[in-house]
Amino acid sequence: MGSGDGATGAMTKAEANAAYADAAATANRINSGDLQLAQDPSGTATMTGAMAVDLPVDPGHVSRVAAGRLSMDVDFDNGSVTGKATNFGEYNNAGDKLDSVSGALDVAGSVANSQINANATGTLKDSESSGVVDTQLQGGVYDDNGTLLSEGSVSGTITADGKTSDLNGVYNVSQ
Repeated sequence: MGSGDGATGAMTKAEANAAYADAAATANRINSGDLQLAQDPSGTATMTGAMAVDLPVDPGHVSRVAAGRLSMDVDFDNGSVTGKATNFGEYNNAGDKLDSVSGALDVAGSVANSQINANATGTLKDSESSGVVDTQLQGGVYDDNGTLLSEGSVSGTITADGKTSDLNGVYNVSQ
């Protein structure tokens, strides 16, 4: 599968909860030293998974998370990262889908020394408004017994209805 392929529609509650559990398990393995940075990876790798950010809390809304599918093509030889984040939905902390989100984020950046630095930008629209998203993905590339994966942070902004708010979250992808 290339970075433009994948399932359509927002993640189900089960998929959203599984993505969260996978990201938490990966972070625990990194923090415990079970996963190490990949040593001199070469060639290309298509990695798929998810990204999620906490959304600004508006009066009358519960805490919400925007989560979607993330696919990245990582070219270690040329030092480039491209991809897309698609199929977003808004979820509460229990993983219940609150709203569907249309649009996609284009991912472009670099990889060097097993570190990914990329931008994910685009316009996303829920049932109430649309927003221009400008985020940065920063994370490591890890070797999980011959399978490459990347886990890291997402930070940036969303501008909607003339107001700019901070976004913070995580991403997790694997071959």
